[in-house]
Amino acid sequence: MDADKVYSETIAKEYVPKLYYKTVALKKPDRKVKKRAAAFACKFGAAITLIF
Repeated sequence: MDADKVYSETIAKEYVPKLYYKTVALKKPDRKVKKRAAAFACKFGAAITLIF
């Protein structure tokens, strides 16, 4: 029983940090995309407002 617990903990230590870092790594490009889209929307909205 104890060997199973040790084995499961070693597997958890192997894979959990990778998933965490992968999530953090995906948040950075997501922020860039959202920032560019928001900037475009603001500029486009201001330009349309000035035209009409």
